[in-house]
Amino acid sequence: MKAFNKLALGLSLAAWAVGFAACKPQIKWMVTAPEENRIAFAAELLKTIDWGMDANLKLDPYGELYLRSQIPDVHGLQFGFGLQTAVFLKDTWVDYKSTFALPNDQPMPGWVTTPVVDVVIPKLNTKEVSWHLYFSTEKQYVVGVAAVITRVGSDFDQIDVGMPFYDADKRLVLQINFFSPKKDAAGNVLVPGGAFIATDLAPFLPADFRPSRNGEIINFANALAGNATAAEPQISGADKDKIHSKKDLNELIKKYTSALP
Repeated sequence: MKAFNKLALGLSLAAWAVGFAACKPQIKWMVTAPEENRIAFAAELLKTIDWGMDANLKLDPYGELYLRSQIPDVHGLQFGFGLQTAVFLKDTWVDYKSTFALPNDQPMPGWVTTPVVDVVIPKLNTKEVSWHLYFSTEKQYVVGVAAVITRVGSDFDQIDVGMPFYDADKRLVLQINFFSPKKDAAGNVLVPGGAFIATDLAPFLPADFRPSRNGEIINFANALAGNATAAEPQISGADKDKIHSKKDLNELIKKYTSALP
């Protein structure tokens, strides 16, 4: 696996998340099968955000995940990936554990109903950021990534903020979260907090789809595409009752974004 700009994903998620409490952003999205045994997903925020960072994560030999900053009058902030369907096979990840939890041990969003494999890539980590990739190998086809940010530490309350994006058919298209640090009873940080982004491809794939290593052709008559709108922010965690207003939520999100490298 090749290295990439390890700070870009967390930073771009921060920029994307600004405005959660102030409005309901929209995205446009597309799911395609560009070649044998390969699935591609692309989402673009339809709100201009001035953020000049890009990321390209190579998952050799399985494909890549990317994040592209907005270019005024050309496109908004983009997130996507192109992956071989082998990422959804258990035997691809025999050395990794399955989980229902984010790095802070808080549960994943409720739409994640089957375990996901937690793929940790130490060589991509720095003192500021460590990385987790998530893939479903049972029923769902979840693809996600979490950036654990060292500076999301002891001065953060245990409040997690999430934003799901749904299309007109109420299908989950994208989830973006900020997650709080895990602390012990004395308030010491055991795991820093950070940012998380994920999707579930299952609602968009043919009913007879099965992941494979054998060059199976995935039959899409046409690319699947549409728009999705952000639902109300999801607030959870032991200290969630400290959020009393939209102003409180905006201030919390700004604190998260300020802490990202």
